[in-house]
Amino acid sequence: MNRKRRQWLGVAWLVFTVLLVSHPQATYSATHQALALWWQVVLPGLLPFLIASSLLGRLGMIALIGRWLEPLTRRLFNLPGTAALVIVLGYSSGPPVAAAMVAELRRRRLCTPREGERLLCFTHNASPLFLLAAVPVGMLGDASLGVPLAAAHYCANLILGLLWRRYGGARPTRQPQASPFPTRSVPGAVSAEPPMAALLGEAVTQAFRTLLLVAGYMTLAAVALALLRETGGLGPLARAFGALLALFSLPPSLGEAVAEGLVEMTLGTSRACQSSAPLGDRLTVASMILGWSGLSVHGQVASVLAGTDLRLGPYLLSRIAQGLLAAVLIRLWLPEAVPTFQLPRPATWSPLLVFELSLLLLGLGLALWLLLALLFALFRRSWYGGL
Repeated sequence: MNRKRRQWLGVAWLVFTVLLVSHPQATYSATHQALALWWQVVLPGLLPFLIASSLLGRLGMIALIGRWLEPLTRRLFNLPGTAALVIVLGYSSGPPVAAAMVAELRRRRLCTPREGERLLCFTHNASPLFLLAAVPVGMLGDASLGVPLAAAHYCANLILGLLWRRYGGARPTRQPQASPFPTRSVPGAVSAEPPMAALLGEAVTQAFRTLLLVAGYMTLAAVALALLRETGGLGPLARAFGALLALFSLPPSLGEAVAEGLVEMTLGTSRACQSSAPLGDRLTVASMILGWSGLSVHGQVASVLAGTDLRLGPYLLSRIAQGLLAAVLIRLWLPEAVPTFQLPRPATWSPLLVFELSLLLLGLGLALWLLLALLFALFRRSWYGGL
C-alpha cells in the first residue's frame, strides 16, 4: 500500500471514528442487533461446518478421497478431486465456509492458485436455511417461494462454475502435495501424526477465529449503515440505485434495499422483501442482493484468504455476475408452479433449532460426498477409463 493511499484511508477512518463518537445511540443499537444476529443464527449455523471441514483437512481425508473424485470434478469443472468437498459444503453452508476451505487447500498445496480462484468463484453461496426458510418464511410469509429463490441462486453459481472452467488455461501439471501432518524438527525424524486432541483443538480454534472475524465484519457493516442513515448519506445512494433499477422496469423505491444490500446482505434482502413493490420485483431485487452478498461478506472472504496467493478480483466479478444471473432466473421461473418446501415456522429461529438444522445439512453434505467417492472408486475404470 503506497503512502498516499494509506493517508486517505487514515482520513476515512478518522471521519468514521468521529461519527461513532457523535452518534452513540445509533452505534449501540446497530452493534447490539448485529451481535444478536451473529449469536442466534451465524454461530450455530456455521460452527459445525467450520470444525468439520478443518478437521477433515488436518486428517488428510480431503486429499485421500479427492483422488477418487478426480474424474468427476475434472470433467465438470476442470478442478482436482480435492475440490469436491468444497463444492458440496459450499452449497450446504453459508459464507465464508467455502473461502476458508479454499484457503486451506491452497496452503496445503492441494490446488493451484488458478484452481483455487476458480473454485472460490462458484462455491460462495447463501445458506440453504436462509434461502429456504428465513427469506420466504420469515420475510415473505410464503414457504413455497423458497424453492425458486434457492434454485435461481444455486443454478446461477453452477453456470458460473461451468463458464469459469477454462480460466487459467488447460489442465496444469500437478504440484507436489504437502503432507497433512507436520514433520518433527529433530534431525532424522520421520513424519509424525499429532494426537487427535491436538488436531481437534486446532480445528476448534480456527473455527472460532473465523467466527469472530465474521462477527467483526457484521458489526462494522451494521454500524456503517446506521451512520449512513443518521447522516443522510444513504438517501443519495438509494436514489442513484433507484434510477438504475428504473432502466430495467423495476420500481425505484427498491433502490434503498439495493443500497443497504451493497453493504450487508441480510439487511438489504429484508428491506427488499418487506417493501410495497410487487412480489416479482421484490424477489428479483432480493435475488440480486443474495448473489452479490454484500461488502461485509466480501471483507470476511478477503480476510480468510489473507496470506495466500489467491486473488480477489475473479471472486468479486463472479458475485456481480451471480447477482445478475440469479435476478434473471428468478424472473423467468417465478410464474411457474413450484412444489412447496415446508420447514417448521416457530415464533423465533432459536439458536438450538438453527444448530440442529445445520448439523442435518452437514450430515447430508458429508453423506453425499462419501457416496460419490465410493461410487467413483468402484466404477471409475469402466466409466472414465480413458481419462
